Amino acid sequence: MITRDQVLQWASEASVTLTRAQEVCQVAQNYLQETDFELHDRLATAIDTSHDMVSALQEQSKVMEQIVKVVSVQKMDDDGIELKVTNFQQQSARLKRNVSVLESTVVPNYLLRQVPNTNGSIIDGDKENGNKTLKDFISLTSIELLEDNAQTYVKNSSAIRKWRTKAIIDIIGRANLYKKQASRLASQYENEATGIIVETSVGIRTEGSAFASRSLAETIDKENKSLETELVSLLESLTNHYDQCNRALGLPWSNEEALAVHHEGLQVLEGDARDLPGVYKEVCTVQEIIENNRNRAAKYLSSKLPPFEKIVHGSRNLLDTIREFKCRTVPQSFATIARTNELLQSYVINGETISSGDPLESYIMAISDLCDHYEQFAHIYAENYLAELRYRVNDYPQSFIAKISDFLNGELDDFRRKETQRRAQWVKQYGEYIPNEFILPDEVPSVVQVITNIDDIETADMADNHKASEGTLDRNRGSPNPG
Repeated sequence: MITRDQVLQWASEASVTLTRAQEVCQVAQNYLQETDFELHDRLATAIDTSHDMVSALQEQSKVMEQIVKVVSVQKMDDDGIELKVTNFQQQSARLKRNVSVLESTVVPNYLLRQVPNTNGSIIDGDKENGNKTLKDFISLTSIELLEDNAQTYVKNSSAIRKWRTKAIIDIIGRANLYKKQASRLASQYENEATGIIVETSVGIRTEGSAFASRSLAETIDKENKSLETELVSLLESLTNHYDQCNRALGLPWSNEEALAVHHEGLQVLEGDARDLPGVYKEVCTVQEIIENNRNRAAKYLSSKLPPFEKIVHGSRNLLDTIREFKCRTVPQSFATIARTNELLQSYVINGETISSGDPLESYIMAISDLCDHYEQFAHIYAENYLAELRYRVNDYPQSFIAKISDFLNGELDDFRRKETQRRAQWVKQYGEYIPNEFILPDEVPSVVQVITNIDDIETADMADNHKASEGTLDRNRGSPNPG
C-alpha cells in the first residue's frame, strides 16, 4: 500500500532531481550555444571575411594588370633604340673614314690661289709641313662639336634609359608578384572553403556535394539538434513527474475508498520514481554527448579557423602593400619616367637646343648629310675638278687656237659662247664643293681684232673678262670651308 509519506519522498526526490537536471540542461544549453556560435558564427565570419578579402585582392589584381599594360607601353618605346644607337655608331665611323679620306687626299700648292688675310698679307696655301689636304677645307670644329653633342646625348640617354628600364621592370615585376600572391591566397581560400557545411552570407553550402555525408561539422550540427530535442523531452518528463507527485500529495489519503480510485495512478507514479535516477542519468549522458560535441567542434575549428585567419592576415598585409605600391611607388615612378622622357627629347644640334623629333634620328641624319657632302667633295675633286682644270689649262687653249683658223666662218664666237655656258653649268653643278682657294681658271679667251698673223692677236680685254668671270665663279662656289 502506497502511503503519503512515500509520495512525499518521491516529490522531494523529484524536486531535487529536476533541479539538478535543469542545471545539467543549462550547462548543456551553454555548450549547444557555444557549439552553434563556433560553427555558425565564428567560422562563418572567418569565411565571410576571407571571401571579402580575396574579392578585394581580385579587384586589385585587375588594377595590377592595368598598371602592367601602361608601363609595358613605356617599355615598348625603348624597343629599337639599340638599332638606332648602332646606326649612329656606324654613321660616326663613316664620318671618320670620310675625314680620313680627305686627309689622305693631297692638294698640291700650285692648285691654290693666293688669298689675302685680314691684315693684308698674302696666304699662298703652303703649310709649314708642305702641301694641304682636302681636310684643311672642312670645319673640324663643327664636326667635333656635333660629335661631342651626339656622343654626350647617347651616353646620357643610355644611363637614363638604363635607369628607366630598371624602374619599369621593377614595377612590372612587383605588379606581377602581387597578382601571383593574390592568386595564391584565392586558391587557398577555395581549397579551405570547399566542403564546409556552414551556410554563410557568401552562400557556401555542401548539399549534394561529395563532402556533405562526411562533414564533421554537419554531423555535430545534426546530433546537437537531436540531443537538444531529447533534453527537452527528458526535462519535460522530470517536470511532469514532479507535478504528478505534488498532485498526488493532494489526494484524500484519509479516505481509503476514495484513494482506491487513484491506486493505478500511484503505481505508475511509483514506477516513475524508481526510473527517476535513470532519467537523470540519461540527462547527464546527453549533456556529456553535447559537451563532447562542443569539444569536437572546438577541435574541428582549431583545424579550420587558422587557415582562414592566415588568409585574412595575409590578404590584409598584401592589400596594404598594394595600396602603398599603387598610391606612392607607381605615381612617383611614372612622374620620374615622364621627366626622363622630357630629357630624352631634348638635344643640341648646330648650337641650338631642340625638344622635338627623335634626337638620335636627327643626329644620324646630320652626320649622314655630312658624310654625303664629304664623299661628294672628295669624289668631285678627284673625278671632276682635276679633269676640268686640265681641260681649262691645256685642252681648251689648244682647241681655241685651232678654232682661230675657222674664225671667219663664225664658228669661233659660237664655240666661245658654248664654252662660257658650259663653264657656268659646271660651276652651278660642282662649284659649291670647290673652295675658293683652289685654282680654276675661268677666263675665256676672246679676240677683238683679227689680223693675218695669229701671233699678233689683240687680247687687250682678256684681263677684264677674266676678272668678271672670276666673280661669277666665286658666287657659285661653296665657302672656303664646306661642311
